[in-house]
Amino acid sequence: MQIATLKHKKIKLTILTVLVIVFIASALIEPILVNNKKESWGETSKELAFRQSQKIQDAFDVKSSNLISRIRKIKSSLRMLNEEKRLTQKNIFEEILKKEFSRYSIQINNSQLKLIAWNSDPVADSIYLYRNKGLKGQTFFVKKKLKQYLSLIDFLELQNQSFWIVVSCPISELALPTKVNLERISFLDSLRQALSTDIDLLLGSNSKAKQDGRLYSVPILNNFKNKIGVVSFLKPALDLQVASLKAWLQQLQNILLLLFSWLLSHEIVITIRRSNSRLLKFTLLSMVILSNRVLLFFLEIPSGLISNSLSDASNFSSRFGSGMVRSPLEFFVTAVSFLIISLYGYRQIIDYYKSQRGNGKTSLLADSAGVVIAVFLYLLLWRGFGASIRSVIFDSTIRYFKEFALIPSPAVFLMCVNILILGFTIFLSSLALLVFMHRILLKRIGTNEWKYLVALFFVVQILGYVFDRTQAQPQGTDLIRVFFFTFSFAILYFLIAGNKEILFRYFLYSLASSIIAVSLLTYYNSQLEKESLKNSAYDLVRVNEEQVQFILYQTLIEAKNNSALHEDLKTGGDYSSTAFSIWMKSLLYREGINATITLYDVQKNILGSFSSSDESDLENSSVHLDTNKDIQIIPQQSTFSVGKKVAGVLTIRDADKILGYLSITAIINSNHFRQESLPKILIPERVGILSAVDYDNLKIYELMNKELVRSSKGSELNDENVRRILGAPFDHFGETWLELEINSEMNLLFLIKNTTVQGEKILAIARENKNFTWNLSDFFKIFFIHTVVIFIISLFLWLVNLQKRITYSISFRAKLITAFLIISVVPLFLIAAYIRNLTEEKNSQTLAKLMIENINQIKNYVEPYLISSDVNQKLIFEKASRELNKKFSVYSINGEVFSSNPSLYEAGLFGEKLNSEAYMNLISNKNNFYLGKEEVQGEKINSAFGVIHAANVVLVVEVNDMLNKSSLPLSEFELDVFLFGVFSFALIIIIVISTILSGQISYPIKKLTAATRAVSNGDLSAGVSINSKGELGELASGFNMMVQKIRQNQIDIAQFEREEAWREMAKQVAHEIKNPLTPMKLSVQQLITAYEDKSPKFNSIFEKVTATIISQIETLKNIASEFSNFARMPSANLVKLNIVPVITEVINLYSEQKSSLEFVCREKEIVVVADSDHLKRTLVNLIRNAWQAGAAKIEIRVISSVGFCSIRVTDDGKGIDRENLPKIFEENYTTKITGMGLGLSMAKKYIESINGKIVVEKTDSSGTTFLISIPLAQ
Repeated sequence: MQIATLKHKKIKLTILTVLVIVFIASALIEPILVNNKKESWGETSKELAFRQSQKIQDAFDVKSSNLISRIRKIKSSLRMLNEEKRLTQKNIFEEILKKEFSRYSIQINNSQLKLIAWNSDPVADSIYLYRNKGLKGQTFFVKKKLKQYLSLIDFLELQNQSFWIVVSCPISELALPTKVNLERISFLDSLRQALSTDIDLLLGSNSKAKQDGRLYSVPILNNFKNKIGVVSFLKPALDLQVASLKAWLQQLQNILLLLFSWLLSHEIVITIRRSNSRLLKFTLLSMVILSNRVLLFFLEIPSGLISNSLSDASNFSSRFGSGMVRSPLEFFVTAVSFLIISLYGYRQIIDYYKSQRGNGKTSLLADSAGVVIAVFLYLLLWRGFGASIRSVIFDSTIRYFKEFALIPSPAVFLMCVNILILGFTIFLSSLALLVFMHRILLKRIGTNEWKYLVALFFVVQILGYVFDRTQAQPQGTDLIRVFFFTFSFAILYFLIAGNKEILFRYFLYSLASSIIAVSLLTYYNSQLEKESLKNSAYDLVRVNEEQVQFILYQTLIEAKNNSALHEDLKTGGDYSSTAFSIWMKSLLYREGINATITLYDVQKNILGSFSSSDESDLENSSVHLDTNKDIQIIPQQSTFSVGKKVAGVLTIRDADKILGYLSITAIINSNHFRQESLPKILIPERVGILSAVDYDNLKIYELMNKELVRSSKGSELNDENVRRILGAPFDHFGETWLELEINSEMNLLFLIKNTTVQGEKILAIARENKNFTWNLSDFFKIFFIHTVVIFIISLFLWLVNLQKRITYSISFRAKLITAFLIISVVPLFLIAAYIRNLTEEKNSQTLAKLMIENINQIKNYVEPYLISSDVNQKLIFEKASRELNKKFSVYSINGEVFSSNPSLYEAGLFGEKLNSEAYMNLISNKNNFYLGKEEVQGEKINSAFGVIHAANVVLVVEVNDMLNKSSLPLSEFELDVFLFGVFSFALIIIIVISTILSGQISYPIKKLTAATRAVSNGDLSAGVSINSKGELGELASGFNMMVQKIRQNQIDIAQFEREEAWREMAKQVAHEIKNPLTPMKLSVQQLITAYEDKSPKFNSIFEKVTATIISQIETLKNIASEFSNFARMPSANLVKLNIVPVITEVINLYSEQKSSLEFVCREKEIVVVADSDHLKRTLVNLIRNAWQAGAAKIEIRVISSVGFCSIRVTDDGKGIDRENLPKIFEENYTTKITGMGLGLSMAKKYIESINGKIVVEKTDSSGTTFLISIPLAQ
């Protein structure tokens, strides 16, 4: 053993030495590697740049190969259709609309270059195609408004007709920075990520490399090895390469240092475990764990090694520990560290008091101080718990309850796990403090502990209320605090009185901690939403003229330095898309300011424009164009609105040459009322605290001079609500909160009052209060994740423990619960799925009906004008849009002819060509309506198309739900919230009821099973008491009667056998005794005769007779010894055995008893030399005696010390009287009415027969402890 230990230490020492040597070597070799890097940098930089350029070319080659394979497949399909005489426009459409081509833009033109089929907005028009017919079979780059494509043109000639085929794949897109678009990665973006550098692509064979020494430029070649563009990227920098090398070496050193620390910590922990002081062990272990956590923090592990959403500080970052929880991953490592400390401390306190060491004598002052400190720490834990959950909400950009997602993102999932770990840690720590307080009270009080525990509970509740009232910012609510304290004390009661395995206890602890943590989370989320509502109100009123002027000036400065804008004005381009790009990248978009951006040429003619608003007074500012001024800011008065306008003009120059002009016109106070009619894609994403509430669902009201002047669409205030708003008690900041019933729903309002030039103005912003279903859904969103995590961990630990057991089986109760859950949950999910599908179908039908009604209204309005009037079509459509208040687009076969939002089409957000499936259904198949789905800037929209008949022209009108907001009875989000909340609650109820019912059904079976097992082991005192009048009651009654009859029969048989044995023994004894008595009688008669006859041989006869008598007496003695040996108990079968499973088997005999029977043993194997059956009888005797003495709780604790195994059997019965204590091990002594008094006597004889001892270690009114000491096997 010592040799193995020395060998183990040598290995550890060798590893530590190697780590130190490698660490020092890495530090020494760093300057050498850096110097080598610098000396060879010339060749290295060229090689790195070449590799990167080759990777870029290879990536484009793969794209080209894909295009070639797709165009071959299309040509093959067209040939087949031609051979089958099915080459019609409809079949061509069906071919290119297949799913395999969905990621490509495909268009087919006939030999006259007329477009006949397409699957998305065509990339090349007929003019472009005519100019580039010479590129047949080659790939080339095309820029179409906001997208850049890699395209391939090919020609297919058949017998009767021929086709030009263009297949394109997008490689980059200028997209709005919405959440959906940020998650989508274009081809160029993926290249940038793969190469970790910025890539700039210039299109065209005539493109030239940028004249910048920092850039490395190479041509991009197509499949014919012709130049089609130039790609530029930053040259590999020496400083960056050196920094990267140093960072790699630093990471290596950090890992080595961490391994060294872990090995050293392992040795320290081994040393700590040898200490007898629990407080010292806990303190030192905590210091080791915390020091390793601090080391990880300073080494930037794991955040420095992992770069994804889990290590993103924007998801969560707290100031705790100087940034020790600066990301979800860092939070997880910190939480796990404190969990380990909490678990160890909890086990130490539980083991300390179970070992009876915590019952020593201490002063009243020390106990009182201990209780006061424990209560104070308990209250601090509650406050820390609340503060931590508040930080999780307020220091995070994750909105846990805003969006519904059954499967959370990795960052959200990890944060939910962190919350669970945090709650579990707090609960364990709180429970340890309660155990400490309970033991002090128990030691002082002794009896009636439950009554004093209830008193302590109410005292702590009162102190908690007082503690919160003394805080400037109390944590949580009074109700959550009461539940936290109640759960803590309930768990304490369960811990004291329960008889469940530690795994089941931890399962309950984790569920309780999850309930409190999620309750706190929902409370603080409501506080965040309230704060967000307030900030939203100020966000609406904060835009002023000076701020708008500054934003305009900043936007014009950025445009002045925009090289892409200069290039477009020089070479020509899509100017509306350029205007959109300027708006999208400016503060105008991010601040939600409605504006129009217009580009002019040198002659002040409009080149293109983009407007984020449908304001009719946002006309262009061409009158302000001045060649003598570079930048102008001109305030204006709006003609049709109460707000002001600000115009900004930029003269765009290239050196001294004027290239054109840029004008921007913006509306001041462009707030919610302006954004209501805007498409969702043009409304900026709200960030920070503003993102906590759904801006679309807010209701906003503006009162001027005590009159309601404006309100959100679909939401009006009645006179009573207006009166209450006007009478609201504003504070000195002009703010107040108010609750009002609006449209039969309770709403929370934040009011701001200020004085303007026009008079007193009140802005009210309202949010609907969440109903019971919504709150249920919010709660179960997180609790569901916690439950899954708890179940998985519990299952894993159960399986690990299962491997340690020799046999196992699934209980009857578990089978019942499983059956109940299956027959209850499966229909529940089916009903939920049915309701969801039914509601979705109804919503789809309702939306389709609304959109078709809109189309019919438009058709009925415009068709009479189109057929009978010579008025310009565009004017007719504009009039229809204005009077019907509908946003729509109209297409001819050749393309878009009208749109209510022309800026969106001109900029390229919507396609200019009619939807291909709509064309096929309406034009080819002659249907009247078509409903379809499209995607615009990552947002999915529903569209409806209908045919309009004009004079000799067929037009198609489109209406979509992005430009025409439709209200559904129950939205998909509201439906998910309702179903998840209600059905999750129903699932909890089902689980609870199933558990209760299965327990009630299986409990009698368990009792019968336990009683049967006891009877099979010879305990005929076992009985079953079942309060049931049904079949189970009859079964229990029959079982009890059977056991009574067996016991009576056994008594009768024993009595008969005893009497029969005595008869046989008497016969045998009589026979055996009779044999020596006969010669003895004859000898004595002979002696008497010789004496009477005065025989001279009397002396010899006397000696002979006495010798005979003595011999026969010896025979009688031997007979007596033989019968004595026969009456002894059988000899013990002494073997080496593991005492732990033997005691476990005894415990299992009484698993169904109401009394608590607990077995505590830290070691898996303790080997002694004993007889298994005799040892079981001894323990059964002690357990039965304890229960007969009124014990409610029995604990068997086994420990091995030097040379001996100690078994302590402790109960909380009435104890043993002092006068009876010396007699309990005497044979035939008993204090019970029934019994023979042999149990403890025989136990003592057996234990002493194996060189052990059994004594009463302690006895008083609180219980008795028997100590059994058995020598360990050699």
